[in-house]
Amino acid sequence: LVENVQEDGRFHYRYFPETDHYLSDTQIVENYNEVRHGLATYSLFMSEREIPGDDLRAAAEKSLRWILDSVVFGPAWTEDAGGRARLPGWVKTDKAFGPPGKHGATGDTDSWRCQHDNRRAIPREMAYVRHLDNAKMGAVAAAVLPISEKVLRTPEAERAAVLEEYRPFLEGFASFLLFMQHTSGDSAGSFDHYFVTPDNGSYRRSTTIYPGEILFGLSRIYRLIRDPRIPPAFATAVQYERGYFEREAAIREPDRTYQNARRADLVQFVPWISMAMEDMVIAIADEDPEATREYADFGIDVSEWVVNEYLFDEQNSFFPEYLGGYFKWEFELPAMHSMVYAEGTASAFDLAKRTGDPRREAMRRATILGCRFAAQQIVVP
Repeated sequence: LVENVQEDGRFHYRYFPETDHYLSDTQIVENYNEVRHGLATYSLFMSEREIPGDDLRAAAEKSLRWILDSVVFGPAWTEDAGGRARLPGWVKTDKAFGPPGKHGATGDTDSWRCQHDNRRAIPREMAYVRHLDNAKMGAVAAAVLPISEKVLRTPEAERAAVLEEYRPFLEGFASFLLFMQHTSGDSAGSFDHYFVTPDNGSYRRSTTIYPGEILFGLSRIYRLIRDPRIPPAFATAVQYERGYFEREAAIREPDRTYQNARRADLVQFVPWISMAMEDMVIAIADEDPEATREYADFGIDVSEWVVNEYLFDEQNSFFPEYLGGYFKWEFELPAMHSMVYAEGTASAFDLAKRTGDPRREAMRRATILGCRFAAQQIVVP
């Protein structure tokens, strides 16, 4: 990752080892994914925690600045004197505020018609990530994580100053994430996933990856600034998402397998949920024991499901190389996403350890197998 950070902070997005070439600059713009960028930045900050080094830190800082330069702040930050005074001097304040439309257009700045056709007033104090013609919930969550990791790993004597510098991002992101949550009806607790105009191709799109990412982002914000709006919103979201998972996991084919699209939605839903539950348990363990138990159970339950259904362990691996991998598609055996599921089982193991859950050993073993599979993927040219 360090070697692939470019001068502007972006990563060389895709490398083809068979032909030894990267995507061209034009292709990078067309293909570049701001969510993956944020998560790669998060990985750099986590790696620097384990293996401190100037190169790692510099690469992490450079790539963090790229995604923060893509942040759009609302008029409460850019036009009101009090908000503007709180922004760091390097923040770009000339970006058009409102949902992205097609071909660089921007929609109404006062209200937004969400994917369920309700019109909502857009909070003046919110902030979000805009890349090209899109504003993804996942991009905001993926920006929160490296910010939080940077703050949490800053020496205690300097942490307050660093947190103050990044607090406007955290406050603005919290307002955006909560603005995108439904609060009534059958959808209460769920989130719209794309803040775009109705003519934008992403309008009404959704992905089962985002709920866990959003909850992880909210949890990290709460850990840092204790925004009182977050715990009740988080609880409502957990209720909705647990209902979704239990309902969908119960729908099987006659042979007890899952239809392909349902299986894909379920397995990619799992790991971020486990990670989000672990993070919120860390945040509230001393203040809400009942919610702590509920979130721990949910985080362990989903990872236990994917382990029981799809982990290639010693009993069902066709080849030694499959050990620690997972099944997702018939045409990809085992799945590249196996390392992601191992992130979930690692969080589930921690939850089980913290709460004395008897599934601790199963989650520990799945995580070790997942690490084994991940290490096997490392290619040294």
